[in-house]
Parts: sequence; structure tokens; C-alpha cells
Amino acid sequence: MRKLFFILCVSILFSCQPAIETNRITVNLTSNPNGLNPVIYFGQNDNLVCNQIFSPLASHDPVSLEFSPVLAKKLSVPISSPTETYPEAIRFDIEIRDDAEWQDGSSVDGYDVAFTLKSIFLPSSNTEKYRSFISDIYDVKVDPENPKSVSIYLKKLSMNATEIALGFPIMDRKFYDKKDVLKDIDLKELIDVEAYAQRSDKEALDAYGELFSSTKYSVENVSGSGPYKVQEWLNKQYVILEKKEDYWGDGTGSIFFEAKPKEIQMIISPDKSAAFSQLKAGAYDIYSGLSSTQWNELHENETYSSQYNFVSTQLQRYYFFILNSRRKKLEDVAVRKALAHLANVDSIIAVAENGVGERINSPFLSIDKYSTLKDITFNKNYASEILAEAGWKDSNNNNILDKEIDGELVELEIKCASTGSQLGQILTGVLSQNAEEVGIKIEVENMDRSVYQKRLKSNDFDMTISAKGLSLMPYDPYSLFHTDNTDNGESNLGNFGNEKSDELIERIRSTVDEEKRKDLYLELEKMIYNSQNYIFLYSPKNKMVIKKDLEGVTSVKLPGFEIKTFERTK
Repeated sequence: MRKLFFILCVSILFSCQPAIETNRITVNLTSNPNGLNPVIYFGQNDNLVCNQIFSPLASHDPVSLEFSPVLAKKLSVPISSPTETYPEAIRFDIEIRDDAEWQDGSSVDGYDVAFTLKSIFLPSSNTEKYRSFISDIYDVKVDPENPKSVSIYLKKLSMNATEIALGFPIMDRKFYDKKDVLKDIDLKELIDVEAYAQRSDKEALDAYGELFSSTKYSVENVSGSGPYKVQEWLNKQYVILEKKEDYWGDGTGSIFFEAKPKEIQMIISPDKSAAFSQLKAGAYDIYSGLSSTQWNELHENETYSSQYNFVSTQLQRYYFFILNSRRKKLEDVAVRKALAHLANVDSIIAVAENGVGERINSPFLSIDKYSTLKDITFNKNYASEILAEAGWKDSNNNNILDKEIDGELVELEIKCASTGSQLGQILTGVLSQNAEEVGIKIEVENMDRSVYQKRLKSNDFDMTISAKGLSLMPYDPYSLFHTDNTDNGESNLGNFGNEKSDELIERIRSTVDEEKRKDLYLELEKMIYNSQNYIFLYSPKNKMVIKKDLEGVTSVKLPGFEIKTFERTK
């Protein structure tokens, strides 16, 4: 009944709208945005809206994926700036574009950059997640002689230093801090929590932080330097953005400032079945996040295949099995390698994704085109040979291989911890069936998510299926693969690593040169590949449909399309 009500509501919404206009693009949002303050809310749907309203100093180009200047005139080079407190400190000197303007026509300057950082680090602001991301920033200084010039200071040089220093969205100081509460406060004074607690003006600052974090500045009042402003936001139904008149970025030639639609409608559609019905009724110009079943249903129907282009872009996410090498039976690399040859990845992609997915052999998707790793072939006979050579045999004729380890007969029985998800059932089902044929018994243990998390944190499992999401920033392998993180509660669940791999990871983290870092990634991925503590399966694809009368940029960058670039061709 609720689903029917939703369908009727959306039908009424569209019946009240005029017929399709050449200057309006309609897309789907899978959930209601939490808010439009980009340093507080930055889920996928929040970002899709905020990215049309706010601009950062630099961002990843949706075509080249290179980190490129947006509000900054050019990417800055890190300059060594040691201090007594931070002997490895660096700074980025940034020049802001002369033509960059806020919604009221005033100029974007370094004081806006400083204000944004102060608002993030203000202890009473609800910005903990963003604060954590840019925690290496410890100071910001604006050139009083040239307000377009600003320097950002970081505690140390790292692989992601440039993204940290230039990647955050810039907010309008005069709009969000009309009383200039933060104007005369240094960023350092806000970062020092103990000193902040003793400030005589703490009460006023706390009040401002609460105001900055409130719905007033995330729902009711929103202003940025991007091409669009909020025309209407009807909670849980839709967000409508309209292009600003005389937008300063028109004609700049940068993809970041393209703004072809005069209006963008984002229909909030959390009920996937109801939203799919509306898609078939023609409600959306662009629809992303289709399931494999939905994708095939549209593709196979001549009516829809004549209306839409079918586009898939690789998601920055991958699925993999984790093998806990702390367990006696999985401490043997031969068992881990045999399991890798029993994971029929092509079959898994066919069943789980209807064939729309990309095989992977390592966690480093960004260097896949340079990798020399070969696909691990699905080969039950070879898996049996590997196990036999390592001394595994069925000595008691129970159809399960066994081996004496430390004076104990160990049966090759493996328990796979799982939350019982549909995808998990498919992946473990394919593997367990193949494993059984060579004498490995895999028992899937379905459990409540809280129990599952507890088991993983205590390393109380043999194997599990997992997923990892990535950003477009250089991937830091420390958390998943460094031996610092092999204890209970840490994230190196496969127990991978040694001194050599740890050294590679530490060099990767401190290497700014992309070419040198690529070579280090390639060396590390071979070690991970040869150990097989992790069986990497595939990276899924974002399946979307786009009306055939539209042209624009699709991208690996989420949500899979650059909405500002789309326009109708007829």
C-alpha cells in the first residue's frame, strides 16, 4: 500500500509539471539528502546536490580523473616549512581565480578559505568526519596585501597532501558568518582543544558552531560559488536547482564550470521498485544505480532500448574473500592458492551481475592498466594438485582432505562468516560448491551483523566475504595490509604482511611522485597476489540509462555522470 501511495505521489508530481523542456534535466536520488552543508553532510546524494552549488579549490577531473584546479588558478607545489612543533611541515601557496564569485556577486578570496577551515575545526561544529579527513592541516594565512592569495599549512608531506590541502569545498564567509564571529581567530586557536576550553568567548563560539551546523544553514539558507542555487526542496520528494543568472563560470572552458541545463530536477526515490516504475513511465532523463535484473529488463524491451542509451561505468569498489592465515588450515599458502583457483570469478560475475563487472587481481584499481598480474584461472584439477603437493589427502575416507599439523589431524573444513546478504550467498555458494568437489568443506555461518562485526574484530573466523569502497585519491594500503593492524580490532583481517611489505607501504604513503608511487604499488600488489590472504574477485559497474536525446559526460567519478554537462540534442 505504501509503495502504491509513493507511485501515485510521484505521478501527481509529474502530472503537475509541464512537458519535458529542453533546458531541464531530471535525475534520481536514492535517498533524501541529509543537508546541503558540504562539510557536514557528504553522502553520495548530498554530494550530487552540493557539487552543483559549491566548488573546491581543486577536484578530480571527471574525464581524466586527474586532480585539477577549480577555484585555484593552478595546483600548488608543497613547500617545506618546518617549525619546532612540526619539523616536517609543508605549505601550499594558493592563488584564487580572479573571476570567481559568490551568489551575491562578491569575490571569492582567501578569507573564505580561512573561514571554511575555521568552521570545520571549530569544536562545536558538527564537522567531526571532515575534521578527521583534513586533520593534517594546522594553519592558514591570508596575504593582507592580496586577499586572493592564501597559504595552507600541513604537519607533514604525504601521498594525499595536495588533495587534503585543496580538496575541501569553499564556503561564503559573509553569508555563513554574518557577524564575523571567526574573523579575528587563528585556526591554531581552534585546533588546540585545551586552549579553546579556556577561552573567554567560548560560549559565543559554541553558539556559532551550533548555528553553522543547524538546518538554517543546511536546508533553509544555502549559497555557494557553483553554477546552481536551490529553487525548491520538498523534503523526501524532490530537489530543484536552477542556474544562476550571469553565472561567472560561463565561457571559461573548464568542465568544472560547465552549466548547460537551466534547471536540474532530482527526484528522491528510495523505493527502488516504485522508482523503476516511474523510470519506465518516462519520469527520468538519467537514472543510475540500476540492478542487473532491471538493466536487462529495459535492455530486452524494444520500447525502452529505443528511448535510452545504456551506460556502465566502473565503480570504485571491489569484492573479495578474506582468508584468515592465523588459522592452522589457512596458514598453509597452498590452501589459500587452491581456494583462489576454485573461485570461478567469471561465473560469479555472470550470476551476481549478469556479466556486467570487471575482474580484478589486486586492490589497486587505479594502476590496473599497468599491472602484469595474470587472472587466476578457474581450475579444479590444478587446485587438487596444489593441495596434494602440500600433503593434503583424505586419509580417513570422509571425502574431506586432511593433514597432520603439529601432531594434530586437521580436516580441511572452513567456516565462512557471513551476514547472509544476497550477494554473499551467491559468492560463497559458487566457491563452496567447487571446493566440495576437491575435498574442501566450506560451511557458511550466517549471523546478525553485530555478531558478525564482533567475530571479525576478535579475528574469530576462518574466512569471510568483504567489500571495499575507494575514492579517487591515491589509495593508502596501510589500514588493510600493514602488520601494525593485525591485532584484534584492527583491519588487516587476513594477517598479511612482513617487514618488506611494511616498508613498501610506508614508502607509498610518503611518496608524492605518481610515477614512483605507481612502481611501489606494482611491487606491493605482487606480494599480495602471491600470498593469497585475499582472493580478489571483481569490481561492479554502475548501470545507468540516459535518454537518447541527451549528450554529456559520463565518468568513473560518482554518481557516474556529470549532470552540469548534459544538454538535449533535439
